[in-house]
Amino acid sequence: MPWNIAERVEQCRKEKGWTRSELSRRARLNPTHLWKILDGQRPRVEAETVRRLARAFGVTTDYLLGMDLADDDEPAAARGGVRQRSSPDAPNTPAPPPQATVKPPRPRKAASAG
Repeated sequence: MPWNIAERVEQCRKEKGWTRSELSRRARLNPTHLWKILDGQRPRVEAETVRRLARAFGVTTDYLLGMDLADDDEPAAARGGVRQRSSPDAPNTPAPPPQATVKPPRPRKAASAG
């Protein structure tokens, strides 16, 4: 069965004690759009909407999308994963890979006169 973001959003909303109106205000989403997501009328949600919801809750987009679950549906937190972001402004992207060392350019030969 495909992942339904509505279940995770509702869980977070209830944990915070927010109404749907409060969530739409905090996430800066149109209330009708949010209602349709939560009622399952919008099974596909735009990335910007997921980002806004994650920022409002202070969680990662991966968490809202269920990416923290293993194949056996074990939460990442039980495997040592992290749900909360360090701060609301922290990016939801992994750290970039280390930069490759660059060799200095070889000296050029002097142009021959002639």
